[in-house]
Amino acid sequence: MPETESGKISALLEKAESCSPDYCFPNKLEDIAVLKFAVEQGCHARAPYYLGNLFYDKLQWQEAVRCWEMAAGADPEFPIVHRNLGLAYYNKCRDGKRAQKALEKAFSLNRKDARIFLEPSHMMCRIFKKTFYK
Repeated sequence: MPETESGKISALLEKAESCSPDYCFPNKLEDIAVLKFAVEQGCHARAPYYLGNLFYDKLQWQEAVRCWEMAAGADPEFPIVHRNLGLAYYNKCRDGKRAQKALEKAFSLNRKDARIFLEPSHMMCRIFKKTFYK
């Protein structure tokens, strides 16, 4: 691929990686190839986050968790990725401790998002019921 073409692709990927994730919901199978390409090109924050969302939607939750963990490693200050990990750890991996840690991290990063506040509370109620009402 010519240098100018490669430079254009890099610039577009960099711009995409820096855009707000609000209202961005990749949902087509074709999006998987595009997002995997972005990850291969070094986009390790938003691209794997979007890819994780898409995989989770397509019931490939192990792959979703792997992608979200990559995204959280690249941008540990992004609360929604920690929220998603917390829900997946609890609902799919059956790991309450990791779920609690991820949800607490999400809440510590954004105390204004109602979902981030309510979901840990709901999860803790479920854990409490399982522990004390066996």
